[in-house]
Amino acid sequence: MKKYVKEYKGYKVPEGATHFVEKSSSYMNHFCKVVDGLEYVFSVDAENPEWYEISDVWPLSVRNLFELPEAQQEWNGEGLPPVGVECEIAKVCDALCWNKGAVDFYGKEKCIITFRDGREAAFILNRVLFRPLKTQQEKDLEEFIETVSWYTEGTLLEKDDPEVLMFIKNMFDAGCAAPKVADNE
Repeated sequence: MKKYVKEYKGYKVPEGATHFVEKSSSYMNHFCKVVDGLEYVFSVDAENPEWYEISDVWPLSVRNLFELPEAQQEWNGEGLPPVGVECEIAKVCDALCWNKGAVDFYGKEKCIITFRDGREAAFILNRVLFRPLKTQQEKDLEEFIETVSWYTEGTLLEKDDPEVLMFIKNMFDAGCAAPKVADNE
């Protein structure tokens, strides 16, 4: 079964939807699905949007349906990333240099990767590392830690101390905002 995107054209996709019909002179914006041969629509522009069965008068086959795009596959960092999933890639050498890209193909001992800038490269599997892309929350946390660490530099609160790092993370999770670092300091 396909996994579809969770948002489409600015609308949250309702559970089970497979297609979208754009507003026209005959229809409101709505999502569609078929369950056990019965056709259902979910009008997103309605006052109380919900799924309802449609009659044979306007079957889905005569509507201008667009299949929803499939959701991008996710990878949690365990094992190798699935083909097509964007991640960070580094060739194993003295200094790791991480680049964003996606695996196009796996062979027995090699993989083909396309990087964001369009370059393609072949790597021996045991000489390349993969890691998932950072989420926005992970990026925000890193920025928060760096900003708070700037203010605590030279004090007893060193960010390399696991207890201090946990305290800073707890502050972030509680919604604290780091002070803005002035440009002239």
